[in-house]
Amino acid sequence: MNRKAIAARCTLPAIIAAFASVLMVSGGCPDGSLIGLVGDDSNGGFAGGTSRETAVAIDLDERYSVRLQDTGDEHWFKMTTANDGVWDRIEVDVNEVGSGIRASLRVVDSDGVEVASADAVNVGARVLLTHNTLGGTYYICITDYAGTGTGAYSLRVRNLDVNSTPGEPNDTHAEAYNLDEFPVLDISGTIVHMVYHHTTDTYSGDWDWFKFTTWSDSDISFQVSVSESLRFGLELRDPSNLLLGRFQAASPGQTGNIFITSVSAGQELYIGIYGHRISSSDQTATHGDYTLSITLTE
Repeated sequence: MNRKAIAARCTLPAIIAAFASVLMVSGGCPDGSLIGLVGDDSNGGFAGGTSRETAVAIDLDERYSVRLQDTGDEHWFKMTTANDGVWDRIEVDVNEVGSGIRASLRVVDSDGVEVASADAVNVGARVLLTHNTLGGTYYICITDYAGTGTGAYSLRVRNLDVNSTPGEPNDTHAEAYNLDEFPVLDISGTIVHMVYHHTTDTYSGDWDWFKFTTWSDSDISFQVSVSESLRFGLELRDPSNLLLGRFQAASPGQTGNIFITSVSAGQELYIGIYGHRISSSDQTATHGDYTLSITLTE
């Protein structure tokens, strides 16, 4: 793994630097136009990196050595992850923090909207956050929480590759993965991210949809077991998207099933799994691993 050194120095007039320092007290990183010098130990240095517009591009899985040179400094970095429409998770790690910094971290999307943030619990502490994403370009802002600290830190961003579901992307009924081409009817997968829309009682995010065609007249059981981190929902639908059955777990880690009888041979069925929230304010238990087992009894 390469290790790159980056140092930024504020060169604007003192009045602007002082204004930036005041804004830093709340832990924020305004989209200012501070001009800095970003140095790389392999090429001697290049300009940019102290505003979102001049953010320095960094590579996934590289660890960068960086230094907040002056009070009020802020560092902006840009990274891109291409997930091909599949939900996954990135991790932003600010580590090896000097004793003069209480690190403050923000992640902003390509539209300038903040999607994640975290502050160190104290001076010199590590900051680690994750963000669920379908892919795209993100901007990372790092500063001292109070705007008065200086010193070194390291930065690494990586894609955690947590989505193990076969047939991705399969987030919609229309994208259902065809199990007729799958050798077994025990499927292991991962729900990465789910958003519950309380006003419409609907879900968006990482659904896993599967479809298969029955080969004989039978009763069918759809059984799901999950990790302790996931409270899941399960829906059974026909080819026209008509709801045939639904199960929603009451607690994380709970197993559940849908059972239907007298299904004719040649019938196509769709089964969808998602992370279930029990209220609009509930932000927990909507991600984790599962195993779906389909049993036909003639």
